[in-house]
Amino acid sequence: MPFECIMPTLTFEPPSHNASNKPNFAVTTRPRLWTPSLKVMGNLIPAALATPFAGYGIWWMAASGQVGARGFWVFAMSPLVGWLAMNFWGLHQNQSLKTQLLKKLRITRPDVLQSPICFVGIATPKYSSMLDPHEDIGYLILEADRLEFFGDHLNLSIAKKDISGIDYRPNPHSLVGLGRWVAVEGRVGDSRIRLQMEPRERRTLLGNLLFSRTLRRQIEGWLIEKESRVEPGTLK
Repeated sequence: MPFECIMPTLTFEPPSHNASNKPNFAVTTRPRLWTPSLKVMGNLIPAALATPFAGYGIWWMAASGQVGARGFWVFAMSPLVGWLAMNFWGLHQNQSLKTQLLKKLRITRPDVLQSPICFVGIATPKYSSMLDPHEDIGYLILEADRLEFFGDHLNLSIAKKDISGIDYRPNPHSLVGLGRWVAVEGRVGDSRIRLQMEPRERRTLLGNLLFSRTLRRQIEGWLIEKESRVEPGTLK
């Protein structure tokens, strides 16, 4: 079943607790930092680096009339170049976005800095895009009684008691072995809920794929803790 949420009035404020049996979800009026142009560049840079290898290989084979030899091997290098470029440049401007959103978090929600945080990209099950698998980017916050997401334009809160487990799920980065979702599953009343997260703490996609094990382990440990103060700081 799809992720179900409440859409309150546009607000600068974080999601607040509500009496309904739905997770709280808000679209904010904060100016967006993570723009479509940044998403495009994350795809354009790898393509720009890989395409010349493919183009030259095809040209050489067509001009020489030979399928093998130099043209074939240059062409065969293009997927490897594309994979490496996607790993290193697929998260275009990620570190800058991470720093800018942390500044916004400190100003807007200084109270949550007493809880563990992690920079992530998220998506709800209904979301799909050709530009990027992440619906929004921001900070996952593990508070004593709830999980919060403070994003570039989305705010989300799910009570700990409504979360039933954590699992891995594939995303578009999984197709090339460079990523996966850490999915929070649960139920609120009669509705199933799911929030999919991919860490963006590291500078490369492969680094974040490896870090996803740490993120899952941290959330699982948080789930079994009693609702008491947890140690603050960025998840390591």
